Amino acid sequence: MDLLAGLNRAMDFIEEHIGDELDLEAVAWVTTYSARHFGRVFCYLADITLSEYIRRRKMTLAAFELQGGDARVIDLAVKYGYESADSFTRAFTKLHGVTPTEARVMGATLKVYPKLSFHITIKGENEMDYRIEEKGGFELVGYKREFTGEVGERFEQLQDFWVGTRDEQAVLEAMRDTAENIWYDVSGNRREDGFDHYICVTTSEDAPDGFCKVAIPKQLYVVTRTAAAKYPTTLAPDLRGRIAEEWLATSDYALADGFEVSVVHWYPLGTDKKYIELWVPIQRR
Repeated sequence: MDLLAGLNRAMDFIEEHIGDELDLEAVAWVTTYSARHFGRVFCYLADITLSEYIRRRKMTLAAFELQGGDARVIDLAVKYGYESADSFTRAFTKLHGVTPTEARVMGATLKVYPKLSFHITIKGENEMDYRIEEKGGFELVGYKREFTGEVGERFEQLQDFWVGTRDEQAVLEAMRDTAENIWYDVSGNRREDGFDHYICVTTSEDAPDGFCKVAIPKQLYVVTRTAAAKYPTTLAPDLRGRIAEEWLATSDYALADGFEVSVVHWYPLGTDKKYIELWVPIQRR
């Protein structure tokens, strides 16, 4: 089963079992991919975790029933797999901004999240240069934070991580063994509810207190890069999506476990020559 067919079959499975207790393992089972690979590809393409997509679909369908009939809140809670009316109400209010009772009122504004489908689209975009390369076998020194929550929340956490740790960056800058202003954004231990993230540099010095060594093992990567820009960090999420949509969907490779590395070439502030080289771990299918 190719990647797009697997994704679409999974979306059909979710709709058929929307009232069941669905998790990443259950949904990935209907494809030929591991739960870890499927979850990461889905997140790259949809810019949302699978669990959040399922929650949004449940709350969308529940809203239709509330506005179109006289279904009781407790019955909808049971139907869509919630343990109580209170837990259902919290999930509903978080998505729609109104309670289930308020949603019944004529004129209430609610959100709709349609079923996803995946296709190859001819967009006429610039070509994406890439290479397959074995990298790794070296150590970095950096500091770590765990990111959790929805995808958008994690991106905000990453921005805050950079902005809020200038003192730590000054320590690493003094240790760095290259003259160029290059940083390593490293993420690993990816899971449905988040991942671990490190800001690192190359150095021959030991990790000081509060910092750690990060061993990057030898690994096969697909390597690509953003365009040069003043703020290339805003381009990286779209680049991940293109890797999944334009490259993984048609290649003989799948995502592999291992660190994802963003090599940030950060030239002097104010220039438009900055870029990010993205290393995504892969393996043969």
